Amino acid sequence: MLEEMKDQILKFVQKMPQAFTSRSLMKKLRVKDARLFYQALDQLQQQGLVKINKKHRIRPADPSARKKRSNSKRGKQPLGSALREKLRGPVEKIDGVKKAVIVSLSKGFAFARPEDGGEDLFIHADHLKSAFLGDTVVLNHLERSERGLSADVEQITGKGEPLTHGHTGRGRKWAGICAG
Repeated sequence: MLEEMKDQILKFVQKMPQAFTSRSLMKKLRVKDARLFYQALDQLQQQGLVKINKKHRIRPADPSARKKRSNSKRGKQPLGSALREKLRGPVEKIDGVKKAVIVSLSKGFAFARPEDGGEDLFIHADHLKSAFLGDTVVLNHLERSERGLSADVEQITGKGEPLTHGHTGRGRKWAGICAG
């Protein structure tokens, strides 16, 4: 019975690309006798067939024994750029930098209007640095796609007006916010 449990654990651990905690492994294998499971796991560790790290994750002792996932679907292109191209269509990179003013700021993104006129540029929050509404910025990594122009903030050259307005609260009670 113990040998069967050891074989079952070893086969499963070698088959999976990621490590499992002992509890999750026990659930995956649908083990009913926890004492037998832990005894088999302990023997496998003593024999050097599995390793248990500090976070109690179980892996095969020989990394080459584990099956690797195939990346054949993605080809040689990383997932990020493949997904980006699928969502936005083909991307045309534009050389140079552009000076612009942040005209719209939302959670996760902003839009900047170029000082020389033209189409507004989309800026993802990860590439916004600490630019705020009304700030003058220098943009780089300009790209044109089917969805429009996008860029990254390279430098903040001027701060806009320190004005914040809005309201907070629920129902009939509210408080205005105004700093200037």
